[in-house]
Amino acid sequence: MAAQIPWIKGQEKEVFIVNDKQGTLIFSTPDIDTVWKVTRIKSIKIEGKSYDVTAYLAPHEDSGRGVVRGIDPRLSVEELKEAFDNSRNPPILGVRKLGNSSSAVIIFKNETVPRWVYCYGVPLKCVLYKKRYEVCYRCGQLGHRSDVCISDHVRCRGCGMTAPPEDHACEPKCKLCGKGHLTADRKCKEAFRTPYTIKKRQWEAWRRMEGEERKAKDADPQTCRMEEIKERSRSRSKHRRGSRGRAGSFPRLPERQEGDLPPMTGPVNEGTSGSAVLNSGRPTSPNRKVGWGDRASQDKRDEEMLTIKEENRMLKEQLAMMSRQMEELQIAIKSSNTTPVSLPQMPQNQNIKMPEEQSATPPPAKKRAKEAEKPVIEENVATVIDMKIAQLEANIEAKSTQDDEWQSWEALLCSPDPNVQRDIISQALAAAASQGIPADS
Repeated sequence: MAAQIPWIKGQEKEVFIVNDKQGTLIFSTPDIDTVWKVTRIKSIKIEGKSYDVTAYLAPHEDSGRGVVRGIDPRLSVEELKEAFDNSRNPPILGVRKLGNSSSAVIIFKNETVPRWVYCYGVPLKCVLYKKRYEVCYRCGQLGHRSDVCISDHVRCRGCGMTAPPEDHACEPKCKLCGKGHLTADRKCKEAFRTPYTIKKRQWEAWRRMEGEERKAKDADPQTCRMEEIKERSRSRSKHRRGSRGRAGSFPRLPERQEGDLPPMTGPVNEGTSGSAVLNSGRPTSPNRKVGWGDRASQDKRDEEMLTIKEENRMLKEQLAMMSRQMEELQIAIKSSNTTPVSLPQMPQNQNIKMPEEQSATPPPAKKRAKEAEKPVIEENVATVIDMKIAQLEANIEAKSTQDDEWQSWEALLCSPDPNVQRDIISQALAAAASQGIPADS
């Protein structure tokens, strides 16, 4: 090999990976001496032909990378390491030049990248390193550069036209952001990848916010319980949607009779999308385990059945009550047509007794009226009932007027003045005489 590393059988610790698309080689080894030998490689020979290469150490994920510009391109990597070896700079693991340009990438030991670094005592601005998406100017594809392109076709980087002429005019569209410019152009905001350091910070911030929300939910047990129920319902709905999608892609099974269904035995994975298809058969095995969803659906059906039964019971009671009211109305109408309404009789002596409160229920009908009462079934039953209800309302209004008169007389009779009582008695006797009622009655 170019690094003069012997290959010892039985002690193979190195890993060698070739990336044909990008034209890169990856070499991994746990031996630090081998690492330094590989980093000194300047060229490799393949089939008798020599190729210039640049070897550098891949940075660790926890290390930060920054880019400095304006350095002397004539300086070597060793000279740059010595130049950045300053007490005011954070610990540096390595320096890598970006080709023959005046820019270089500095690999720091910590993930924090400083804003300024000192090169031979001169402050230089340092920015966070962002890897650019590689785009081929020859075939227009992403992932490699033009110098390592192996495609035989030349395409336009804007529209993808094969073998475009020199005066080709098109409407370009970027493959990264979809806007109207060439793919990975300088003004494209999606041409640079998000550094791992930023992704790690975003992930840590997201985990921290999630932990705070979880603590807030744990403080309220009712909220925590409701969130668990929502998560379970969402997972079950996703599971059902996935099961329907999978079930629709499979061919229809032949129909079987009820007695031909084989018993389903063995465990069924509830987490897979095919479990919905297996569980749809409703096995009749006594060892079948009932899940939380089955129990919830059964409880829901029981509640609905109890609600329906309660509504039926209430409707029956209302019908029975309406039937009784209709009978009472018919009895009251019959009795009101036969019983005249008379004024109350006032006693002649001074020992006036308070009238007893009238009963809220109408007087019982006579025996002959009860015997003569029969259910009336005619085509115009509704009209007859409305007429009887109107008569009953008139009788009730007359009785309420009579009750008001009794209350006024009662208030006056309670007066301690005997003259007031005599006036009330004389007024009552005069009213009775005007209606033809004898005083001695």
